[in-house]
Amino acid sequence: MTDKTHPRKCTVFPFHPSEHKENRRYGIVLWVPHTLEELVKTAQDKLGKILDADMISDGQKLYSVSETQLI
Repeated sequence: MTDKTHPRKCTVFPFHPSEHKENRRYGIVLWVPHTLEELVKTAQDKLGKILDADMISDGQKLYSVSETQLI
């Protein structure tokens, strides 16, 4: 008997949900790998920089938001 887990997928969006609709772009669907680091790396390669992601459920939507620096 093999210990296979059901692969999970999530949608990563390159915008925050509160942004205006005209500024939105399509997201990408990614399979959730074994580690969060792998997911962040894949999403970074596809969309840009992702700062943080906590727990990911099957089918959960993730949002990649821009980083603002205060000077």
